[in-house]
Amino acid sequence: MSDSNTPFEPATGPDFGGPFKTVCDHFEEHMKSVNIDWEKKTLRFQVYGDHANMDVRIRVCEEDHVLQFFITLPFRVANEKMRPIVADFVARANWGLVVGSLEFDMRDGELVYHMTQLLENHTIGDQLIGRLFRTGMSTFDRYIPGIFQIIYGGNTPEDAVYLCELDMHSSQDADTQSSSVAPKKKKPAPRRKKSTSKDAGKESGQESHSSDSGNHAALESPAPQDPMGNNQAEDRGTFSAEAEEDEF
Repeated sequence: MSDSNTPFEPATGPDFGGPFKTVCDHFEEHMKSVNIDWEKKTLRFQVYGDHANMDVRIRVCEEDHVLQFFITLPFRVANEKMRPIVADFVARANWGLVVGSLEFDMRDGELVYHMTQLLENHTIGDQLIGRLFRTGMSTFDRYIPGIFQIIYGGNTPEDAVYLCELDMHSSQDADTQSSSVAPKKKKPAPRRKKSTSKDAGKESGQESHSSDSGNHAALESPAPQDPMGNNQAEDRGTFSAEAEEDEF
């Protein structure tokens, strides 16, 4: 029987059932080679991205209820003159990031993508671990070509970040255009105004006034004879409003 006055010592090692054990079980299942330090509660492995190989270090701090992901490039910016330019790129790339952030060490040129997750009651779910890891990998892998474009291609940090986010800009522009362009309303077809007796009188009065000279000429000269024997003269300038109403 153990002495009740013996101080309690927390369990460590592979049998420890805390969040670090959950993290280790997750990556041992999905990764071929994993290096585990049970004393420091640190997990290390290497992963291959689309643009570079990356070193991954995962640390669980039980005292602070914190889970940390560190995804590091296997090379460093050795040229000290290039480090301020890379730092400018990192500052521009970090703007708008929701999960995690890029960190750049000006002393030795190390570039890291760092994510932190607060643990609730010293527990973490397996799905959350996988989702955090995939988010960090995809985000870091997106901006790695921009680093190469700055160091080897001579691009400015602003242009390099824009090229890394080109697919994001394209989708945003498409959404903006679709929301800003409103459907054109069809104009109603012009409706014909119904003529009234007053309007007909005005029209006949105007036409009679404009054709006074023609009327005088018609009165002075004899009306032409109808070849069919009908003595009716064609005088389109002297029709009256009553005649127009009879026609309709």
